Amino acid sequence: MNVSMQWLHDYIKQEIDPHDLAEKLSLHAQEVADVRPLYPASGLVLGTVETTEPIPGSKNQKCAVTVNGKSRTIVCGAPNVAAGQSVIVADLGAKLPGGVTIEQATINGVASEGMIVSLDEIGLDKKYHQETGIHVLRDDAGQSLAALGFDDHVVELDLTPNRMDLMSVLGVAYEVSALYDTPLTDPKVTLQESDQAHDFTTAIDTDQCDAYYGRVIEGVEVKESPEWLKNRLIAAGIRPINTIVDVTNYVMMDLGQPLHAFDADTIPSKTIRVKAAEADETFTTLDGQTRTLKRGDILITDGENPIALGGVMGGLDSEVTPTTTTVFLESALFNATRIGKTSRRLDLRSEASMRFERGIAHDRALLALDKAAQMMAELSGGIVLKGVAKAERQVHTPRVIDVALDRVNGLLGTSLSITETQALLTRLHLEVKAVKDHLSVTVPVRRLDIVTEQDLIEEIGRLYGYNELPLTYPKTVTEGYLTNAQKKRRQLKRHLEGLGLFEAISYSLTHPDKETGFTDRAPTRVLRPLSEDHQSLRQTLIPSLLSILQYHQARQMPDVCVYELGSRYLDTEDETLSLALKGRLHPTAWLHEAPVDFYTLKGIVEHIGDLFGVHLTFKKSTYDAMHPHQTADVYVKDIRIGMLGAVHPQTLNAYDLKHAFVAELSITTLQSLMPETAVYHPVSKMPSVTRDVAFITDQALPASTLVAHIQNAPLAHLTGVEIFDVYTGEPLSDHEKSIALSVTFNDENGTFKAADIDAMMETLTQSLVRDLGIRVRE
Repeated sequence: MNVSMQWLHDYIKQEIDPHDLAEKLSLHAQEVADVRPLYPASGLVLGTVETTEPIPGSKNQKCAVTVNGKSRTIVCGAPNVAAGQSVIVADLGAKLPGGVTIEQATINGVASEGMIVSLDEIGLDKKYHQETGIHVLRDDAGQSLAALGFDDHVVELDLTPNRMDLMSVLGVAYEVSALYDTPLTDPKVTLQESDQAHDFTTAIDTDQCDAYYGRVIEGVEVKESPEWLKNRLIAAGIRPINTIVDVTNYVMMDLGQPLHAFDADTIPSKTIRVKAAEADETFTTLDGQTRTLKRGDILITDGENPIALGGVMGGLDSEVTPTTTTVFLESALFNATRIGKTSRRLDLRSEASMRFERGIAHDRALLALDKAAQMMAELSGGIVLKGVAKAERQVHTPRVIDVALDRVNGLLGTSLSITETQALLTRLHLEVKAVKDHLSVTVPVRRLDIVTEQDLIEEIGRLYGYNELPLTYPKTVTEGYLTNAQKKRRQLKRHLEGLGLFEAISYSLTHPDKETGFTDRAPTRVLRPLSEDHQSLRQTLIPSLLSILQYHQARQMPDVCVYELGSRYLDTEDETLSLALKGRLHPTAWLHEAPVDFYTLKGIVEHIGDLFGVHLTFKKSTYDAMHPHQTADVYVKDIRIGMLGAVHPQTLNAYDLKHAFVAELSITTLQSLMPETAVYHPVSKMPSVTRDVAFITDQALPASTLVAHIQNAPLAHLTGVEIFDVYTGEPLSDHEKSIALSVTFNDENGTFKAADIDAMMETLTQSLVRDLGIRVRE
């Protein structure tokens, strides 16, 4: 919401510095996004072109311009400059946008004392005007640029959805009156009606409209609006069009009540009927687009045919044109929810629909109607016909809320008296009655956001000043502490960063196509996504991490190893750890470290298992997006907790990568499998004994099967087994391989004899040969 300071002074007579106002609003009401001059130029004055004279040999003209009662010579090259014009002059010393300072200069041999400027040159965006050449003020422009709004300031409010009351200058004026404890000038309209009555009738045939009012203005001339009105609309962020449209926009920004003007001659039935649209009914809006409606959309009709989409956009056939002479002016109260659904579905968002959607002050519909009708009559030369065409289905009444003083002080931590509390609420222009230690507050219909006693207490607190509330220590029963899950999460992050990985954070919303090949679940889609790339809840974090690798690869950063600890959304929300490795884990010029591979990733995952106190096992698996021979599922006992492996070359091509290794583990599942207590095993004081042995196995036998069988062997002193070599080739056959292992034994109570080790190794080898059908390599 953009607020013109000059406009605000229509209601607040106290002189207020815009920057001071911005500070107060930010502290007590809503955040202020910006404070800026309407025109970022200084040193502008009003001038009158007395004479013009062509300068030989150039396209420029020598102009005699009267400024502040004195004539001066200004050279102007604009094709539209002419004698008798009122213009804007950048005086000597004036500063224009872009750092331009106006100085006396000789142009085509003529001394020029200033510059006649265009709207572009004083900083007005092209979206607000279509002029070429200098800006010529109208005959009724007046004698002061200040009075016309050229030296205005704009305060831009960053509104939250609940403060719909601040979506008008009057609404902001109520707030400013409360903040400065200064009087507010009530909006009043003195409407001059003709003796002739209008002949329009109105009716409401839908529960989506509470009231509908209309007035008829005859004999209007659709023309350009005066400078002061155009500048106020520009300050509000609205492009001026003509007197009729500009007045409807002006009153909407002034009072918060959207209006719509119809060409009355296009409504021969003189009947306005508000109804609900039928399913698949079509309607052509002002922008020339044919819209397909849904049942319940609000239609304004001439009794039979639609002429406007209520609260959203008018119809093409009934729009005001330069030839319009009679206007039917609409002011209505439409259902907020229905307007919001219709405007979003049809992608027709406007200042009017936004106000209807958030809620408007139900007591200003007639006031806005009368003010707009009177302005149209004054600015367009028309007359307002007698009477209001009205239809009312529901009348809104103010809400009464009771609140106890001890409740106010209890929640705010203050010690306000009943008189102080009443005074604060009265400053907000609420009707307050005090009965002992209770307050009965009548909330006007303009404050739809005040519904409960908590809302009232919030109003008291913000006006009193959050920065003025007393500091109190929180009352706690116990000291704060981290849960085991929180401790483990922090430990995990420190562990991964200690290994050389960097933390990444990505969006929880993604596009389902990016997850193709990683999961076959149906995605959970967002009903109204904000963008095409964020339309479903992610089921895996891997595509996001691959995008991060791609981003860094494109910026000549080949060594990127990242992790993300976040949520994925399967049947339930699952806390997940994902890893993505590319290049070297520790890229240093002198170390010449080899790039990461499958075993680097597997080692990191095994370390994570150790961190959680569980033993991980790996089983070969396949995913469409993963390499068919370098992918495995990760298990704790028989429970799958994730996967790891190399990314498929086709998937890599989609991300412009040459290689990448990824893993994904369910931290939620890992934490549920953690042992409740960690058991400490002291380091043995006795020496360990290691024996090496090699077995010839079938190529298809996983080495993990061999290791698992040894670990489960019934040998009391077996403490470790590790693969240190895998060999294929001659003299082995094509379907055979050799696996060499180191087996470790330890007895905490004594040392081994060679015969003891030989006996245990014999028992072990016989068991493997018998159970797995393998043989010892000689």
